[in-house]
Amino acid sequence: RLMDYIVTAIRESLASPPTEEAARTAWLRFILTDLLEYGLQVVEGPAIPASLQHTVPERGVTLRPDFVLMFPGEGEERKPGLLVFRWPLYTDFDHNLPAKAPGRTDTWGASPIERAMTLCREANVPLALVTDTDRFTLVYAPRGAAAGWATWPSSLFAEERTLLDSFVSLLSLRRFFGVAAGD
Repeated sequence: RLMDYIVTAIRESLASPPTEEAARTAWLRFILTDLLEYGLQVVEGPAIPASLQHTVPERGVTLRPDFVLMFPGEGEERKPGLLVFRWPLYTDFDHNLPAKAPGRTDTWGASPIERAMTLCREANVPLALVTDTDRFTLVYAPRGAAAGWATWPSSLFAEERTLLDSFVSLLSLRRFFGVAAGD
């Protein structure tokens, strides 16, 4: 079974959790492209549409995701479905960032979750995934409505199969394309 293979791959990967930048990037790509089956639907770097960038003028901060899950759209146009924000390992997602926090390059103390919520609402893409490659926090922040979030520690995926199953159930490509619009 595919999930048994994935659990084995996760166990092997987590035998020595990735701390180097390249290994963490490879782990994140594995989660997005293989585990969640996003494959070529994930874009990064210059392939991310400029419309998914927002400047917070009063803070002088430009928000931009590191990866985006793109949905097929009308004709050649593709629509963003999930914004992915990557932070340094052990970043505290739901507290304001200290002035000297790793990964912080500005003076705005907003937490990574608050930053993701801001861009979700400004870009009109209600879902984001905030990660340090150990923890994955799904953020739901639609325009004009209350926000919420849930977190999964990937370091437990190999041991807690229910945790892995819930993560995959909510975030797999099949979930995005296998349900009616609005669900």
